[in-house]
Amino acid sequence: MKLILFTFLFTTFSAGAYQCTDFQNDPLKVETLKFIATEAYGYESGEEFCATDTHLDLELYFVPNLFLYQEEEDDHYKFMVHYNYRSCTFIYNQTQKFLSKKSCYSTW
Repeated sequence: MKLILFTFLFTTFSAGAYQCTDFQNDPLKVETLKFIATEAYGYESGEEFCATDTHLDLELYFVPNLFLYQEEEDDHYKFMVHYNYRSCTFIYNQTQKFLSKKSCYSTW
């Protein structure tokens, strides 16, 4: 019974974790990851961020219905990085190539 419970918990909590390799087939996601890794985190490249950062999970997706002031017609990507006791969210303006928003918060 304990083995079944452990297996269930392991598959439940590990199934949703994304890493850098999950985004390699989409060039716009790779561009977003590289921009945030170099500009926001100060790494030399996206590959260095993926290899050395201590994140637990990454989320990266296109946000079609985001209408920021004076960016209404632009394409945006939302990048979320989850750590042990905090998470950070970045909104990348893919059209104009800059970081629109950044927020970090404690999950403790």
